[in-house]
Amino acid sequence: MMEIDNDKLLRQYFAANRQEIADRGFSRRVMQHIPDRRVRLIGRLWSAFCWLLIGILFIAFDGITLIWNTLSNILTSSVAPNIEQLNPISIYIAVVVLIILGCRKIASRV
Repeated sequence: MMEIDNDKLLRQYFAANRQEIADRGFSRRVMQHIPDRRVRLIGRLWSAFCWLLIGILFIAFDGITLIWNTLSNILTSSVAPNIEQLNPISIYIAVVVLIILGCRKIASRV
């Protein structure tokens, strides 16, 4: 009940003591410096072009094989003593989880 009274008192006070501040063209100057939609569109097109170029280079340089070989080397060097106990399905699951986490990380930055 007390909060309602306080809110009402505050509204009455601010309504009675409202002051306009002269901005002398400040708002207009700020609005002129905000990038328009065309600039944002160019930025998005540039990002799309870069992602397309990355995809093309990834395919051209056989990135999947490079990643697979690197992961295989890492796993075999760290698990070499226990290689006969290693389950290939667990490797596939780990790779899929890493890919999903990487894609989510990349998508969150776009």
